[in-house]
Amino acid sequence: MPNITGHSLAMVAYPLLLPFVVSCTDFVSIPHPSQDHPPTITLSNFVSGGSGSVDQGSVTSDATVNVTCTKTRLDFFGSASNPVGGVKDFMIHVTNGEFDASAYTTTTPDAQGRVPTNIAIFGTDGSGGAGSIPMEYTFRSDVDPQVQTTTAVGTATNYNGQTTMITEVVQPCWQPP
Repeated sequence: MPNITGHSLAMVAYPLLLPFVVSCTDFVSIPHPSQDHPPTITLSNFVSGGSGSVDQGSVTSDATVNVTCTKTRLDFFGSASNPVGGVKDFMIHVTNGEFDASAYTTTTPDAQGRVPTNIAIFGTDGSGGAGSIPMEYTFRSDVDPQVQTTTAVGTATNYNGQTTMITEVVQPCWQPP
C-alpha cells in the first residue's frame, strides 16, 4: 500500500465521510504523461455550527459560494482524484482578514509502483500538514463582510507533474431566498 503522509485518511473530525473516501480509493500504476490527466479537485464546506447556511456545499471549479452571517461556523475540506494516474500531492489553503489555515498531504508509490487515485484533507495539523484540527471559520454579522470574505484554494499534482488549482471565494452576509 502506498505511503500517505499527513494522516489525510485518518481524520477524527469526519468519521462519517471516511468510509466513502477509503472505499473509493483505488491504486493504479503511473502512466506515460501523454496518457495521464491532471487531478480533479473538490473543495467542500460544511456548516458545523450556528444557524446559518451556504448556497453550495462543494465546488469542482473556480466558484463563489455565499454564506449567511448569523454565527455560521463553516468547516473547509476537500479531495483530489485522478483515476488514470493517481494523485501525488494535495494542498488546501483557507484565508481571510482574520483567519489563515493550510493543509498539505503527499503520497509515494508502493513497491509495485502503484499510487492512490484519491487523497483527501479533512483538517490541518496546525503546522501546514493534514491533520484532525478542522479548518473552520465562524461568519458573524458584527464583523465587516469584506474582512470575512474567505478564499479557499486547492492545488493537486499527479506523478507526471500535471497540476490543477481551483479557488472558492466564500462571500458572507448572503440572504437566502
